[in-house]
Amino acid sequence: SQLSAPDLRRLVPIGDLGTVDERSLWLDDSVLNAYGHLIATANPGVTVLSEIVSQRLQTQTGPSLEQVHDSAFVDAGRRYLFDDRLVLVPVNVGGDHWTLVAMDNLARSVTYFNSLHGSGRDVLERFRRFAEYVATRFPRTDKPPDVRGYKMVSRVTDIPCQTNAHD
Repeated sequence: SQLSAPDLRRLVPIGDLGTVDERSLWLDDSVLNAYGHLIATANPGVTVLSEIVSQRLQTQTGPSLEQVHDSAFVDAGRRYLFDDRLVLVPVNVGGDHWTLVAMDNLARSVTYFNSLHGSGRDVLERFRRFAEYVATRFPRTDKPPDVRGYKMVSRVTDIPCQTNAHD
């Protein structure tokens, strides 16, 4: 799928495109969201939530789970998160490192990917609570998905390990 020039301008402010340069030490949120849009558009059954959902999930004293759900619902094109095969959530750690949570509804698993091979138990726990909230608060059937039965994988080591600490 291709983005038209107006779509690209809407998704990525012109000043943020400079973060795509290989000399840049960081990647702007809007660029990451644009990539997520491309992935979701090209892959039916895949939803990519924005970093806004991730930020709200990570905020201990911030918005309620209902507010997080509202953001995720809009990101998902107003679809139920359990209707898609795969839900991807970019997670920024420490303000300078992107990781990923992947909820696979067919495999009934939630996996945390970190190219620095760090554990994401706390991230997975927050996402699990959010997914349980969505499943029970907004059920689509009489028997909502039992997220507690999903396998939680907090440390994936068979992925490449990055050699710097700022990507």
